[in-house]
Amino acid sequence: MAYYKICPKCKAHLDPEEHCTCEEEAKREAERVKRLFKKEPGSNQITFNWLLERERV
Repeated sequence: MAYYKICPKCKAHLDPEEHCTCEEEAKREAERVKRLFKKEPGSNQITFNWLLERERV
């Protein structure tokens, strides 16, 4: 029996009691991208919210 387990989604090697955070990280990245780009109502133009991204760094 192996000492570690492998995440079926990202193939990370985890300790026996460790939980993989790949799904949470993917959700955070999707939310970040969603905040970064905004579709303007009426014109449907896509705007880039650079100032919001710079404040988080």
